[in-house]
Parts: sequence; C-alpha cells; structure tokens
Amino acid sequence: MTVMAFWGVLVSLPVGRSFLARWLPLNPASPVHTLALFLSGVLAGSTLLTLTQGGLEGFAETAVSTPLTDFVLQQLLFILLAGLGVGFLVRRRLPALGKRLGLERPSWAQIRFGLRWILILLAVQWAAGFAWAVANPDQSELLGGINDILLGNFDTLGEWIVVALGAGIGEELLFRGALQPVFGLWFTSILFAIAHIQYGMTPISLLIFAISLALGYIRRRSSTTIAIFVHAGYDFILGLFYLLAIYLEPFVK
Repeated sequence: MTVMAFWGVLVSLPVGRSFLARWLPLNPASPVHTLALFLSGVLAGSTLLTLTQGGLEGFAETAVSTPLTDFVLQQLLFILLAGLGVGFLVRRRLPALGKRLGLERPSWAQIRFGLRWILILLAVQWAAGFAWAVANPDQSELLGGINDILLGNFDTLGEWIVVALGAGIGEELLFRGALQPVFGLWFTSILFAIAHIQYGMTPISLLIFAISLALGYIRRRSSTTIAIFVHAGYDFILGLFYLLAIYLEPFVK
C-alpha cells in the first residue's frame, strides 16, 4: 500500500512524469497519460496484494470458478477503458479511434504471419510446461488443479470460443492497442504479466511476460488486429486441448 501511495505521488508530479518519460514514450504534460500512469499503479498494486494472501497454496484454497458472464463483463470493461482512454467521443470518432488502437483490415500475408506466431507461442507454452513439470512436479500439479477450478465452467466448444475471442479482443485492445503506444513494449508487458499474476511468482509469470512481449512485437510489426488474432487463436487451441483432456479422462482411468 505504501508503494502504491508513493507511485501516486510520483506520477502526480511533473518532475516524476518527466523522469519516467526518459524511458517511456509518454507525454509528461498530458493529463490523459498521467491518469493512465496512476491507474496502472492501482492495477499493479491491487494485483500484487494478492501475493500476500498465501501465495500459490493460498490461492489454491480460495480459487473459485469464473462464470462466463463475469468474464465477458470484464472484457467489455477492458474494451470500454481502451476506447475512453484514447478519447472516444471526446477527441476521436470511429475511424480515428480504430487507427489509434492499431486496428486495420489484415492482409493474407499478415494472417500467415499470425498463424506462425500462434504455433511459436504454443510450442513455447508446451516446452515451458514440460520443463516446469520436470523441475517442480508438485507445484506444477498444484497449478494444474488451480486451472481445473478456474476453468471448470468452460467445458463446451462454444464457451471456449467466447473465452478466446473475449480475451483476445478485450486484453489486446487495452494493452497493445491503447497502452503500448504510450508506455512502450516493455512496461506494457510488465503490466500485462502483473495483471495475470494470480498464480504467484512462478515460472508461469515469466511465460506470460514472454508471451506479452511477443504480442507487443506483433502489434508493432503488424497491427493490433493480428495481435488479437494470435491471442484468440492461441487461447482457443489451448482450450481445445483442455476439452480433449476432459473428454479423454474417463478412458484413461
């Protein structure tokens, strides 16, 4: 809480924002960027506070399944924050809004570029999961149990389509579309990883950070549209494997 308060004071002072602008592509004189910095500190601080509640073991005891409606509402909030943050209906209308957020009609070359990245991220995910299972099987098994609880409500193909599209659109519009042009690739990726740090300071946090860097690179190299495509495709394929594991479980036992 003290660190959150210090951050609030730091970003409220012009000298503090000028200091941060040495490393971030933000405008220290912009009240919008100031508010974005302040709210980013609130997000990071409130999320990191969960690490004081017993770590991964404590989270395993308190984890509950997320209703699909709650998940969709969260992603709609992300979309709303992204739009309002870049001035929708204040400084920008729809055409300018889409351009600011990095939305554009993808070409076939961009789609092929996105497909390659989906395969790369899946390979990284599976390699990291295998390495963690070998290095720390108990913690890996604990994480698997947490995922089973969190994802317990998503057990149909239709629900995973909603989850993949929701996460891809909501998170990418907010983080890659709205925040990355202001905060840069690295700071935005740190925020993204912190927003998913409910698993504690484990190797999966580093994996999420690496995935965020990749999505940020895709946004910079191509567009937010392709970042959405990669994020949604990656989540959907993981969901398919999750469903496959559920359906095959009775035959394995």
